[in-house]
This record gives sequence, structure tokens and C-alpha cells, in this order.
Amino acid sequence: MADAPQRPQATAEFIERVARYLEDFGIARIGGRIYGYLLTQDGPRSLDQLVTALGASKGSVSLNVRTLAADQLIERVTVPGDRKDYYALPSGGATRPLELLLERVVGLNELYAWGHANGEIKSAEARNRLRLTTPFLAHVHTQTAQLLSEWRKRTRGMA
Repeated sequence: MADAPQRPQATAEFIERVARYLEDFGIARIGGRIYGYLLTQDGPRSLDQLVTALGASKGSVSLNVRTLAADQLIERVTVPGDRKDYYALPSGGATRPLELLLERVVGLNELYAWGHANGEIKSAEARNRLRLTTPFLAHVHTQTAQLLSEWRKRTRGMA
């Protein structure tokens, strides 16, 4: 494999920080690097361009772009006159990690609500903990969803 082209240090560090952050969401490090790289670029990039820029194997990049596309973090696009597939952030794509966080909050809220409601937890302290946390998570979910909706309305057509 050829050496990856040199990127400015701050950009390379930003890409790696994005990758480490997205690992907390279950995204493979290379997937996070792809996302971070596309976040720093103008326009779509081909699979070969991603492989070269990130110094990763074609198989790994191919697998991860499919995963990122399935999670709607990136999208597959075409370039007129070119038969290759290209990948780019969707319009408003920089908000997708927040949407993933929101989905996790919703999931955690549902889990806590189920744990509180099922009656099997005998500890009064544990039941109370779940009872108090569930409304907080629901509030975070509602507020975050409202913020995202308002932001999308505000930025519609700005791209």
C-alpha cells in the first residue's frame, strides 16, 4: 500500500479526533476517519480517493462507506460523466452524530422506562433512580429534537 499523502497536522488531528469520538457510537475507527475526512473536504470523494487520502485498505474503506451510508452519516452520489461511486456528507450532514446521540437517548429512555415499569426491580432505591432519570431523558430527547428541527428550518437552503 502506498503511503498516504501528507495532510496538514491540524487537519489530520481533527480527523483522528472525530474518529475517536465516533467510536463511542460503535463506528469503527476507519469509518470515523472517513467521516472526519469528508467533513474537511469540498465535494464528494471516490473510494480510491478515500483509500489514498486515509492510507487504508480498499476493502476496509469499502466496507465502512457502506456502513456509514446505511447509518446516513454519508451518502453515495454520482458525478456526471463518471461511472464511479462517490461519497459525501448529506446536506446538513454535520448534525448526524447529534442525531445518533439523540437516538441513543431515546433508546436509553425506553430501557429505563421499561425497567421502572416492569415491577421486577425490588430495590426501592433503584426503582426511584429509574423513576427520576426517565423524565430527564425524555426532556433531553424532546429538547434536542426541537433544536434539530429548528436548526434545519433555519439552515434550509443555506448550502
